[in-house]
Amino acid sequence: MFAAAAMHRVSLVPTLNHHRHGTFASLLPPLPLLTGLCRLEQVEGAVCHMSETLQELKPKFAAIVPASSESTAFSTWNGKTDHSSASSQTEKCAGQSPELQPAVIAQGHSLGQNLSVPHRVFLWPFIYRFLSESSLPLASDLAQIKEDGTKWFIRRELAKHPCSLPSRDRSLFKVPTMHFSPALTAEQTNAYIQAYFGTFNVLLPILDYDVFVHTIMARLSREGYAEDDLDAVLALLVLALGKLASDGVFGEPVSVHNGVASGFRGGSLDNPPGLYLFNQARQRLGFVDSICTLGKVQIYILQAIYYEANGHHLEFWKSTTAASATIQVLLKLQQFQWETRIGDMISRAYWACLLQEDLYHLDLDLPRTEIHQFEDEVPMPTFDSRPTVSTGQYGWETEQFHFQYHFLAMSALRRLIVRIHTTIHDASTVRAETTDGYGGAPVSLIHEMGRQLDSWRSLLPELLQWRDDDAFKFPIFRPSTSEAHVQSFSHNEAAGLVGDRHNSDMLTAHLRTRFYYARYVLYRPFVFKALHYPELMSAVDVEYCALAINSMCLWPSLMAPPKLKKRLVPHLYTWTQNHLGMLLIFQAIRRRDSLARICDEKIGLQRVQETTELMMDWMRDAKQVDGTAEWGWKVMELVLGKIDG
Repeated sequence: MFAAAAMHRVSLVPTLNHHRHGTFASLLPPLPLLTGLCRLEQVEGAVCHMSETLQELKPKFAAIVPASSESTAFSTWNGKTDHSSASSQTEKCAGQSPELQPAVIAQGHSLGQNLSVPHRVFLWPFIYRFLSESSLPLASDLAQIKEDGTKWFIRRELAKHPCSLPSRDRSLFKVPTMHFSPALTAEQTNAYIQAYFGTFNVLLPILDYDVFVHTIMARLSREGYAEDDLDAVLALLVLALGKLASDGVFGEPVSVHNGVASGFRGGSLDNPPGLYLFNQARQRLGFVDSICTLGKVQIYILQAIYYEANGHHLEFWKSTTAASATIQVLLKLQQFQWETRIGDMISRAYWACLLQEDLYHLDLDLPRTEIHQFEDEVPMPTFDSRPTVSTGQYGWETEQFHFQYHFLAMSALRRLIVRIHTTIHDASTVRAETTDGYGGAPVSLIHEMGRQLDSWRSLLPELLQWRDDDAFKFPIFRPSTSEAHVQSFSHNEAAGLVGDRHNSDMLTAHLRTRFYYARYVLYRPFVFKALHYPELMSAVDVEYCALAINSMCLWPSLMAPPKLKKRLVPHLYTWTQNHLGMLLIFQAIRRRDSLARICDEKIGLQRVQETTELMMDWMRDAKQVDGTAEWGWKVMELVLGKIDG
């Protein structure tokens, strides 16, 4: 299908260009002004870089956004709520419920500090107690988790993958030649390039399509893939990821459970699609290892993506930090003109590295490099410095604006997520999820952070916006018809796979799921309060608790189509950590009347049950490649009773 899409590309370009400058653009309302993002940054230092870049891209984006009614930002506040009453009531709490006092229960603020936010749920006293009572083996694991912290979960992953990916694809023979060229036809090569740029590169747009096709590939097709050629390593990784993307969507599932196909498609778990090409790149990497250029940063990022797509999560992290370290050297040694093409590409690579590194650090407590020190120096990319394609054959320069917005929006959301973690969960003065010296949630701070999250969503370009009551629909823009075809995320496996050229379903699911993740983490202290101190819950606390639980439910990434092509899901490993903690909270809802009542009145227990089933399906599938999911599945078997898995 990717190859077929490429064949039609020539005929689509004139049509799209016509609509950009003609009739279609004239039918569209202008996008709302985005200067509010800059004001938001001035107040809290949140997302100013994104605002400036979005303003520059706005005229282009307006040409491809279908007309629709003006959307409004979701808000849970009416502006009349008295925050001080909830805060003062919380601060009065000094003791704890008698049922939460057994010595086996983890107490003390310091105990949770060696655990990342997703894993701290295990030490919530109510959850720690019912898990400890489930079985002696689980009680032993919990004691070790309390002692070792998040590194206990990392060791599970190390045990799951003691070795790297195999050194050769057994389905292909090795070609021991200095100037190896992939045994691919021109049609296959083109299809894999289109597949990569239509999937992985729309999520992390680190490569310029025009330069890659018309400069790098054009030269390699003439000269071959020499062992000491950095461009050869880059191209082989792109082809490997293109093969992975194509088979990861349309290939056969690696397993079938009770008639349900795995979301891991193509090849097998230990012999994934594109492995032969990936290994050819790995063999050459040592010859260019001392080179410190933008291409080297891109190589490490591509290598990281391939590892993550195949379940080798710690190798993903090692490759990501290698990319971060390399780009730090470039930023320290060179001065870049950000308005130039090379400056813009450096900017893309920088923000891609920061995004990848931070999300793993926050959920897994893996060490950070010093890349964040350049955050105020490197501007957001403008995507305006691409050279013009001489032939006009592929037309990427006319069709990529919507995924540029996704990348910029995700980069801005990352800043808010980092602040939520650092100010709500990691600040030494906040004791919102501990029974030892419980101080309650910082209500005013959480309210302000919630306002910023809502502002972020309300200021998104129109095509990216959504409402909570319409979160399952997403647009796929079809330039040939100048229309946005609407698809829906679904529980149903029969919903089918979406193989559109811009990976719209995965882009949309990723952005929306990260938003709901941020909102869940922000309001989670009120779930802790409802679970352990229900008698202190104010009306505001109840609303915030319900918002946290609702934000946990029915994430788009858990549904079809995304769940049917897990090799393409970004940050696959981090989701397992969060799903496991959420499943435990869902079980606490069933066991605690105060939470069950809030959930029943504000959300609906059926919504929680549906989410539980989706998350358990995810865990069953992910445990094939994920050490935490494998252990988490056993935990849920003990909590829920024997599961057919």
